[in-house]
Amino acid sequence: METTGIKPAPVKRPFKVGLGGEERSLKEYVNIDGLLQKKAIIIHPFVVNDLGTNEKGKPIEILFGIMDMEAWFVDLDFRRKKI
Repeated sequence: METTGIKPAPVKRPFKVGLGGEERSLKEYVNIDGLLQKKAIIIHPFVVNDLGTNEKGKPIEILFGIMDMEAWFVDLDFRRKKI
């Protein structure tokens, strides 16, 4: 994903979520206005330090939530491993 000008903003009330078998506190979010496979997209993800690595050992840089995927009609093609 290509993005520019990302600056975290604090949430009014931090909250905890379970992610990757751990409890994490979400305190900041960002507004991302960028491109996903050459298509414009705007999302508002929460900042989470160190999401870990994928099955190939590469760092996970961003994690889409189902609400953003539904809002932007993002479909997953598991067979071809594509968005």
